[in-house]
Parts: sequence; structure tokens; C-alpha cells
Amino acid sequence: LRRVDHIVVTNSFIKKKFIEHKFSDDTVTVLPNGVDLSVFVRSESTSEARAKLQLEKHIPNIEKKKILLYTGSLRTMGVDKGVTDILSALTMLDRSDVFFCAVGGTPEDIAFYERMARDLGVLPHVRFFPRASKEDLALFQRASDILLMPFPKLAHYEYFMSPLKTFEYMASGRPIIASSLPSIKEVLSEDMALFCQPGNTEDLAKQIGRLLGDSQLSAQLATRAMKEVEKYDQKVRAKKLLSLLVSTLPLL
Repeated sequence: LRRVDHIVVTNSFIKKKFIEHKFSDDTVTVLPNGVDLSVFVRSESTSEARAKLQLEKHIPNIEKKKILLYTGSLRTMGVDKGVTDILSALTMLDRSDVFFCAVGGTPEDIAFYERMARDLGVLPHVRFFPRASKEDLALFQRASDILLMPFPKLAHYEYFMSPLKTFEYMASGRPIIASSLPSIKEVLSEDMALFCQPGNTEDLAKQIGRLLGDSQLSAQLATRAMKEVEKYDQKVRAKKLLSLLVSTLPLL
């Protein structure tokens, strides 16, 4: 890496590590991941998105339900990414109108978490869907009431990641609850999301209940996140990368 002209990293912690290893500050640039806003900014209402996805086939009395959503892989290299905490939080909410959907699991992971949901007694309030297209993911987000990403307190999640899920969620127009981790707070602030302590299912349940009981707060957080995500559009990121490439090319 010391032989290359420039290094692009996805968060400031990674840049800090390069600097600690005697890399020059001006040869390392932070560019977080981003999102294709042309796909993830949708105009459908909650009911319209639910109808397009035909969720009424999977969720009984869907018109009365508040849907919590998690998208993406359920485990990475066998490590839970927060779904266990979500299922445990459901047992604490004690609300029959709350339904949890997860989109993106492998068949093996779906079977694993369905067994867990059954053991916890929440399986009737849970539905796991396989991986979906980006277009359908955007619809799932619009069909939901709260978007969840309660990542665990592990080194990768705490410091090194820049999850695409964050930016996709921000573009959805729906409120977000995320783990309070440095990597997440580098992008999201207190006026864009609610934060829960990683691994603390009681706190997660508390934050879910808070949003369910405060539609004004939910709207404020979602609106602010939608505005902020404009600077993370993949087209904006691509232009920055191209500009960086041109600036580092030797003169011909």
C-alpha cells in the first residue's frame, strides 16, 4: 500500500489507523459508502408499498400493523448482526399490532432465526424473506414504520464498517433506530435517528416504543435523514472519486 498514489477509505477511523502507521495525511481520503437515490427514494405511501409487495398474503390484518424492518444478511460468517436482539425486544413490547420483517437472509439463516422466534414465542409476529432486488428493498422500506440496525458491539461494527444499509434507510423517509457505535454516528446524528445501546434489548424495545408513540418525532427524524442522504448519492461519490483520480494522475 505504501507504493500506491492514493488510498480511499470509508470512515475516519480507518484513515486514523493509516496515519498511525506513518502514511501521509494527504494521501488518504475518507469517502463513506453511498446509495443510488434513483432506486431508494420512492413516492409510494405505506399502504401502496404494502399492496405492491402483496404483504397481505404474509401478514394477517396488515392494515392494523406497525411493521419493523431489518434488511441485509442476518449473519456474517456465522456472527449475529442484531436480529437476535430484535426478536428478544419483541417479547418486551407486549403489543399485538407490531410485526417484524427481515429481508435478505439465506435459507439456512432464515431457518435458524425462525426456530429462535418460535422458542421466544414471537413467530406469529415475524416474517423472514429471502434476498430481494434493490427495487423491492426500497418498497419494503416504504411499507414499514420503523427501520432497525442494532449492530453488535464488535470491532468490525464499532470502527471499520460503512454499511450500505445506513444510506438506504436514510433515503426511505422512514425513522431509523441504530446501535450507538462510532462508525454509525459518523454518518447519523441525534436529529436523524434514535440510538440504542448495542446488545441491550431493553433499550432497543424502549426506543421502538418511543417511536411508535410519537409520530411527530418519527417524521422529524425521517425528514432530516432524507435531506442529509443527498450528499451520499452514488453519483456524488463517483464524481469525487473521479476528481481524486484526475488529481493524482501524473501529467502526460
